[in-house]
Order: sequence, then structure tokens, then C-alpha cells
Amino acid sequence: MAVVDPRYVYEDLLAMPDDGKRRELLEGDLLVSPSPNPRHQEVVSNLTGALRVLQAAGKGKVYPAPLDVVFDRYTVFEPDVMFIRTERLGIVGERNVTGAPDLVVEVLSESTRDMDLGPKLRAYGRHGVAEYWVVDPDAGTIQVFRRVGDTFVEAGTVARGGELAFLGATLKVDEILA
Repeated sequence: MAVVDPRYVYEDLLAMPDDGKRRELLEGDLLVSPSPNPRHQEVVSNLTGALRVLQAAGKGKVYPAPLDVVFDRYTVFEPDVMFIRTERLGIVGERNVTGAPDLVVEVLSESTRDMDLGPKLRAYGRHGVAEYWVVDPDAGTIQVFRRVGDTFVEAGTVARGGELAFLGATLKVDEILA
């Protein structure tokens, strides 16, 4: 008798329709969320623009969604924004990123808040992401988590009027949340 694995794998995601919904896998469970609202996309655009300073300086590349990050065949996320240092760009393939980006950023929305601050936070730490930012446009804050071992430690929360430092660049929270 054959044993059937009921979990989804990356190949299942690739076979699904491109209908504007975000589909991700968390340990084989399918996560589906609606496309983001305009405010969410403005923040993603602002953050991508701010990180392009590092890209222009040759420190790596910034990638906004949609782009899959394949940690293993059962865990595949589509972060809102990610940054990969130059010396690690080998993890970027033609269709996806295979392995942990150096920075992952998720912008909170009502439909993703619990997932971004719970299971995704733990999974990003477990799979080797060095730094994780959670942007809350409603609160006007960005929480910064840094990896210690195989988990994250909250390094602080930066509010409007504050600045974030990453790879020698200073990013203004007001410009990201503008």
C-alpha cells in the first residue's frame, strides 16, 4: 500500500493558477491571502526604493514581491521585500530564491498580521534569515528582529521620526511610511 503525503510541495504551487492571490507554503500547509491594498503597496515601493541605495553601492540586490523564496520543498514564502548581499547572490535563480535572504521585510495587513508575527517569524529564523523587519503602517512602526542561533530576538522597534541602519545605510522610517 502506497503512503500519500498530504502536504503541499513547491511543485504544487507552480501548478496553481496565477489569479492575483498570494500562495505560500508553511511546512506543507497552503497559505492563501488576497492581493495587497494600495497603502501596503506604497510602503513596499518606498522600502524597495530606500534599499536601492545599497544596490547602487554594489552591496547586493533588493527584490520586491512577487518572488518565491524556497527554503525547502514544504516551506516557500513570498516576502514583501527582501535583500540579498552581493556575495550571496548565487541563491538567486531564474524562477526563485533558494535559501535565506539576508533581510526579509513583511508589511502587516489585517489578513497577514498573525502569520507575519507568529509562524513566519519563527520559520524565517529557523531557515537562516539574518534580519527580519515587520512594518506596521497603521502604528507607524518597524519592528526589527535579528537572528541568534536558529531563532529571532527583537532588536527594537523604530517609530516615525526614527531611522534604521542596514549594511551601512541609514533609512528614514518617515520615508518608508510616507
